[in-house]
Amino acid sequence: MSNTTFELENVSRTFANHPALSDVSLRLEAGRHTAILGPSGCGKTTLLRLLAGLDAPSAGRITVNGKPASEPGRILIPPHRRRIAMVFQDLALWPNLRVIDNVLLALSGSALSRREARRRAEDALTRCEIANLSARKPGELSGGQQQRVALARAIAARPDFLLLDEPFTALDMLTKDQMLKEITGLARDVGFTVLIVTHDPADACAVCDFMIIMESGRVTDKGPFDALLESSTSRLLHRFKGALDLKR
Repeated sequence: MSNTTFELENVSRTFANHPALSDVSLRLEAGRHTAILGPSGCGKTTLLRLLAGLDAPSAGRITVNGKPASEPGRILIPPHRRRIAMVFQDLALWPNLRVIDNVLLALSGSALSRREARRRAEDALTRCEIANLSARKPGELSGGQQQRVALARAIAARPDFLLLDEPFTALDMLTKDQMLKEITGLARDVGFTVLIVTHDPADACAVCDFMIIMESGRVTDKGPFDALLESSTSRLLHRFKGALDLKR
């Protein structure tokens, strides 16, 4: 497990005079699986894109291990140097490429030889239990299999952080539960830290023990999940706590 640390210092992001994020300050540490929880449109995906280096803040700054990574209007450390991999909500698989070639795309900018990149990609497919599907194209796969391809592509790069942007919304409950269990196992075996964006506390607590609660572009609460269930004023968490109490 790495010691990578991300810090956001008074970060804001505005689109056409609409604030998507407002004055967000956070510290994200390797080894602490974290969920960003909140309703649709609260700024969760914007925050993830800023962390990944896919967008720059309008105000504030982001650092990686104390080094400036992003500042207003500028990305100083590009995505491939942040040791981050991301699984998007729409998965972003190339439909005309075979599964193995989709995974190899994650290694195209690396210093690996062609043989080593192929070995790394095949290892990722094996870990995600889809090595037998390597010659197929995404359109020939089920939704759960496509999720595994996107996950294999992400872990092939051996990231320090795996960012998940609500990737399970199209899956049935059984498939989603299985994927969440496998991600937890992969995080342990491969050695990455999970940062998951979701509006579902059940998804969050299946993988993470630390929560960040967002509403209207702001962080309204953060802390260990169990503590937040007792102390947070978040309506989302209180509804979830009520559902848990009914099951007990």
